[in-house]
Amino acid sequence: MSNQREIICKVSSMSIRELLDLLIENPFFLTDAYYVEIGKAVREKSVFAASRQSGDYEQFLSELVRDWAYTEADARQLSPDRRAWMAVPIFAPKAEVVGVTYLDSNQTGFFTPELQQLIFDACGGIATYVKEVYP
Repeated sequence: MSNQREIICKVSSMSIRELLDLLIENPFFLTDAYYVEIGKAVREKSVFAASRQSGDYEQFLSELVRDWAYTEADARQLSPDRRAWMAVPIFAPKAEVVGVTYLDSNQTGFFTPELQQLIFDACGGIATYVKEVYP
């Protein structure tokens, strides 16, 4: 993301309520057009976390096409430095997905089981907030 430092500075000075409002109003504010798992999280109503299986870029592209249903052209448009990603659906009352929290990293294996649980729990808080503010 070209303005990642600006975003980190802006986000780190926000209260949790300000951050949640920002994410609800601008759902793709913190992403880099790298949505490997967002569609799958919505379709399957499940959390997904993964890391590249190979350090080789061409093998990674093949993995995206084979495992994530990307076209080769779409896969080549993605940021080549992403190594791990996670998508967590946010649910409305009737198990309807109303949003997805998406995170990625340039470190393979970044989303450890402990970090995944922390993110999942935080997303539960976001879901509660969304249900209260946007009934």
